[in-house]
Amino acid sequence: LQWSYGVLLWEIFSKGAKPYPGIPNQDVYDFLKRGQRMDAPKNCPPEVYGIMVCCWQDNPKSRCTFVQVANELEELLEGDRDYVAAPSAGVVGKRPIEHREEPGVKDDSYLVPMQQETAFGADGPCSDRETSGSHATAARDPLDYVNKIVIR
Repeated sequence: LQWSYGVLLWEIFSKGAKPYPGIPNQDVYDFLKRGQRMDAPKNCPPEVYGIMVCCWQDNPKSRCTFVQVANELEELLEGDRDYVAAPSAGVVGKRPIEHREEPGVKDDSYLVPMQQETAFGADGPCSDRETSGSHATAARDPLDYVNKIVIR
């Protein structure tokens, strides 16, 4: 499982690139048996690549546990560092993350959770009058319920 999680991290930080780039599928096993591993994706923080490499240890008992991975990611997220790795003249450097407001986003009322009775009340998508046996029927336009919630 840890190996797969390391590959998943690699895919995320490579923005969906195919793992083991440039290596035919039939050669991946030999590549790994020689102790080789994928390079860090461009702009991947070294700490995250370290997690990947830890997940890719030959001996499964030497691989990071998910508790260790979670602790490491938590430290990265909660750390006082407000920087991301960025390329700078061919060398990976640091640059501050820009904090800015998105233009046109003024109303955040959509972030307030709905009351349970509003979301799943008598007029909810599975009310008794719309079911027949074990199969729901389309008694009304399916968007009526959505419009009722969204348009107030």
